[in-house]
Amino acid sequence: MSDGLGVWSQPLLYVALGDSLTVGVGSHFHPGFVPRYQRMIEEHLKRRVFVQMYARPGARTGDILTFMANPQVIYDLNRATIITLSAGGNDLIQAAESYLKTKEKKVLQEALQTAKKNVAAIMKEIKELKAKTGTPYMIRILDLYNPMPKVAIVDKWVRLFNSHLRKGCAQGNLAVTNLYRAFKGKDEALLSIDKIHPNQKGYQVISEELNKLGYASIQ
Repeated sequence: MSDGLGVWSQPLLYVALGDSLTVGVGSHFHPGFVPRYQRMIEEHLKRRVFVQMYARPGARTGDILTFMANPQVIYDLNRATIITLSAGGNDLIQAAESYLKTKEKKVLQEALQTAKKNVAAIMKEIKELKAKTGTPYMIRILDLYNPMPKVAIVDKWVRLFNSHLRKGCAQGNLAVTNLYRAFKGKDEALLSIDKIHPNQKGYQVISEELNKLGYASIQ
């Protein structure tokens, strides 16, 4: 019988793509969701997990799409068993800031369409890359919580974007979190002092929501 050491000796690669959430902004010297989720994967699969992060604070969906042209990103995505994507939050925030100044709904509508188009392009590129490898993998996409719950039109934008993610991405080995529900009404408890990014409790919630989505496609 195997003593399990053979399994632990075969590490998996986890590639984290995204924006400030992937970086862990707001956690203030505590881990963001990526290292927390990494540990959860290791505990569940009994496999060592290495992480490669390609993320930048302030990155919009178009910036993350640009990451996909980087040969190192392509190389690591080819080898990755687990991929997470956090995208869309900065598109929303920048559009909302413009809307609050101008009251032009068109700014939000255009940002929504651009974000949807870019996320679809990101997923298409990942799928095409992985189709060539023929190895099991899973993608976990973070939906958006609403950092501006008192602005009704922003909440509508968030819900429309999340609905698009679930309709377009939640299939097979792709799954989408439900951070909107997990964070709703819990701003004080889960957001950092900037009221935009999660605090350490918020990042723990994100990692738990990811973990809830399971690992069926790679077991």
